[in-house]
Amino acid sequence: MVAYRLARILRRRWLLAASLAWLVLLGAGALVSGPLALHFLKQRALAHGLDLSAARAKVRFVSLTLTDVRLRRAQPTLDAQLEEVELTFNFRGRLQAVRILNGTVLARSELSAWQRLFATSSPPERAASESKQGPPTLSLRNLKLRWQPTDDSYLELTGLSLEPAIPGKYAILSQGATLANGALNAQLTNLHSDVELVEGARRLSHLTIDTLSARFVSAPKSADSPSSATPIPPNTAPGTSPNTSEKAALSRALRSHLDALLARATPLLSENFTFKLEQFTLGVHLGTQSFSMGPERVTATREPTRFKLRAQPETGLLPGSTPLSLALTLPLNRSEPLGISLLGGPVTLRELGIKSGDLGLEQPELCTLEASTEVLLEADGARVSFSGGGSLTHLSLRHPKLSAEPIQDLQLGVKARGEWDANTGLLTLADSELTLGEVRIVAKGSLQNTPKHLAVHGTLEVPLAACQAAKNSLPKGLFPLLSEVALSGTFAFSGQVDADSDAPSKTLVSWVLNNECHVDSITPELNPDRFGQPFTLQVVGSRKEALFLETGPGAASWTPADQIAPAVVAAVLVSEDGNFYGHHGFDFRALQMAVKDNLNAGKFLRGGSTISMQLAKNLYLKREKTLARKLQEAFFTVLLEQELSKEQILTLYLNVIEYGPDIYGLRQAAQYYFATEPSKLSLAQAFFLVSILPNPKEPRFTADGQMKPRWSSYLKTLMHIAHDRKRISDTELTLGLAEELHFGEASTLPRVGKKSVDP
Repeated sequence: MVAYRLARILRRRWLLAASLAWLVLLGAGALVSGPLALHFLKQRALAHGLDLSAARAKVRFVSLTLTDVRLRRAQPTLDAQLEEVELTFNFRGRLQAVRILNGTVLARSELSAWQRLFATSSPPERAASESKQGPPTLSLRNLKLRWQPTDDSYLELTGLSLEPAIPGKYAILSQGATLANGALNAQLTNLHSDVELVEGARRLSHLTIDTLSARFVSAPKSADSPSSATPIPPNTAPGTSPNTSEKAALSRALRSHLDALLARATPLLSENFTFKLEQFTLGVHLGTQSFSMGPERVTATREPTRFKLRAQPETGLLPGSTPLSLALTLPLNRSEPLGISLLGGPVTLRELGIKSGDLGLEQPELCTLEASTEVLLEADGARVSFSGGGSLTHLSLRHPKLSAEPIQDLQLGVKARGEWDANTGLLTLADSELTLGEVRIVAKGSLQNTPKHLAVHGTLEVPLAACQAAKNSLPKGLFPLLSEVALSGTFAFSGQVDADSDAPSKTLVSWVLNNECHVDSITPELNPDRFGQPFTLQVVGSRKEALFLETGPGAASWTPADQIAPAVVAAVLVSEDGNFYGHHGFDFRALQMAVKDNLNAGKFLRGGSTISMQLAKNLYLKREKTLARKLQEAFFTVLLEQELSKEQILTLYLNVIEYGPDIYGLRQAAQYYFATEPSKLSLAQAFFLVSILPNPKEPRFTADGQMKPRWSSYLKTLMHIAHDRKRISDTELTLGLAEELHFGEASTLPRVGKKSVDP
């Protein structure tokens, strides 16, 4: 009995001792297992090129929790600071789940470097095992992730979370994102995407974004800055201009970048990938110009052979209109063309997000756009084909090259079909038509322009149109002085150009203008009758200030026709307008020759202005170089020819044109240069005064009053031309060549007597 009790006591003490020993061992294991587990993880991390550290490691039954974790890698660069990382294992010790809570992750290097890393870090046997059992489940909460592949591009996600939904599928959410790539910067809000496991690889199956606001800024480049020059790509065709090379390089770069982007994205997307962006806005700043668009709704889908993206406004449609849809089709096969199409409307420019002032546009809420066009960019990135057209109604804009005043209520339509080759600079138009109100302009042909080669082949036609209807078709601001003018009659135009700088002798420039327009009524201030009496003409002074010239028949500065030396008329007909008495305001033969010479030279050498055109410009118009001024100049030329005689036009011209700084009119010029009267001008003096008209401000005399040798030689050439054209006699030529002109002095030879000039 005693032995039994003693045995029971000893047994209890042994159990108690064993229990205490087991508890001690458990406590010691708990104290040691955390550091041991962290040491094991560090070794495994080092095997993959990672430097792992943690402030604390806590081991539970089937899990390991790390706090204040730092994970770094040299190449590809990775630096992660995580508040808490929990690893969960199964009974066999295989990693089942990873949960990361709070932290920041910075990753550098290109995406391809990370893809290669993941491919080499997963041996085939491990990949096969994961394909059967599935990879570890990953869960993220509230991370800030910044991926920066290059110095000037990065993607940053804030509030990033990743939650497993169903086996093999994840939901990725981010409160915001910033994307920067050179001149492009984009802000995104509320991203939601789904990632699924397909054949052992993770693919993005769906992506939605609430808002995306993008901004593209391209600063103007300095012309003398070395970095502003775009290097000419290799294998550029001989004779291709730098401008052509830049355009070709830009076109190829666009196609190359899109192909590369698609190649990177395709392996990450599932075959049924879809994308939806609720609101997209874009602001573009190109030097001094800017424009904006949006908000637009953007959708994208991946199809078996292509990736298709579509953008269109969701609100603000006009009655009976369809959404204006911009579609981009990216082929998965790089050998196929990339397509861009614009279809739908009419829709106001304001609904497209364009604001007043963008690209000079005004009142975008009134202007509507309708389009049906398609552009194809070939696989080489250099050839572009286009077809279709569009229309703009009630367009208002302000542009210094068009008009000094805002252009309002422009009705514009375009239809075109053709091709452009960026490598050769060759533009081909099979059919094209520009409609301006009730006026149609039809063109077809080709244009090629390089420094060593210019070739233009084509036709241009304006079918028969009523003159008044044509004037009414021009928007307000393009003809600001002619709003009250009434016209009658019709006009039509047809022209042809065949020019090749390699064969200049074969250049052909011809046109036919059937102009039957007649001015029926006009406001008093524009009526040429007012120039038959004294009038005030505003001119520009040498300091760009406004001067007011009192002239006209009866004014003190006026020189009547019978007091103008015949030599002046001869000089004008030789230097300025040889066919003055033979045309009706426009010397089409001279214009055709000017166009021919300019085409052969590949640049502007000379124009074809007549005396009537120059007079119209001086009497009615300011000096700004705008399209509006040229159009109004043509109208006032017709008006002057219709209402005045040739003698009246020539007399007006000689009395109002500029002969030097603040020197206007023939009387003031004769007094200033030669201290004489217009009727007493010698042949050499007359030719001098007319010869300086193209550039009257350039000095032709030396400081001591002697004529510069170069200009003296030029005057003699003009006099020889006048003699060859029977404008002056042998005696007049001899006397003119013998004259020596001195500033402020009368002629050194007797003045040639009056002689009528046969027009």
